Amino acid sequence: MSLIIRGVALCMLIFGMNVVLAVEKNKIAELRHRAEQGDVIAQIELGWAYENGNDVPKDYAIALTWYRRAAKQDIALGQMLLGNMYYNGNGVPQNYSKATEWFRRAAEQDLALAQYNLGVMYRDGTGVPKDYSKAIEWFRRAAEQGYAEAQLNLGTMYSGGRGLPQDDSKAIEWFRRAAEQDIAEAQYNLGLLYATSRGVPQDYSKAVEWLLRAAEQDNALAQYNLGVMYVKGNGVHKNYIMAHFFFNLAGSKGLEKARKARDLLAEEMTVKQINEAQRRAREWNETFTSDNQ
Repeated sequence: MSLIIRGVALCMLIFGMNVVLAVEKNKIAELRHRAEQGDVIAQIELGWAYENGNDVPKDYAIALTWYRRAAKQDIALGQMLLGNMYYNGNGVPQNYSKATEWFRRAAEQDLALAQYNLGVMYRDGTGVPKDYSKAIEWFRRAAEQGYAEAQLNLGTMYSGGRGLPQDDSKAIEWFRRAAEQDIAEAQYNLGLLYATSRGVPQDYSKAVEWLLRAAEQDNALAQYNLGVMYVKGNGVHKNYIMAHFFFNLAGSKGLEKARKARDLLAEEMTVKQINEAQRRAREWNETFTSDNQ
């Protein structure tokens, strides 16, 4: 669950905390002094510095100590970060039950990232028995606060009918909210639903729009499906160069069906067309791969 730490900086901003991404060495002593006086902001900043090795040697045990002190003062962000340490086994033996316990305490204080994390634990049956209904409950609470990953997951639950009746219209609603926050998987899902007329009238132009936005974030499935759109002329003019180009992009990321589609298509193209498609792929990678790093 690599996404579990995503959004921590946002949470710190929400809590009015100065995120320690590069603490100057001469500030560490000041932070430590404030932390020892019970300043929860300093405790979390100091823990973050030690967890990430920001101008101090990385030390999970020290980070854990400071997160725990903030958590015991009932600070939701400290509780969530402590849960994350237990989840990853950083500074303590990995313990999913303890992670869930701390995520829950933070989630009950309406910290969206913790609510999302708790939803993932219930969805996957990690540290708790698998329970889609509870996963949905926590995803919804985070999604309604605007947390994009929770919106994506709630849309996925509706799309797959897991823990609630299958509902493509509801899936579209939540995918759109996440897609508008630039979540590539949600953009891909939304494009696919427009292409297949699930939950919305079929609209190839909108399908292409959303697939392209996901493709620009290196989503291989979106790139593959754009290739299919160009082969068939759905929402775009039929164009084998563009189809080969998108199949090539997706294939370079290990998507085998994209490689096969590219190679089959190449049999119907001239050498000049193939060279042009490959040139566009190189140009794309120079532009978008660097942007997404």
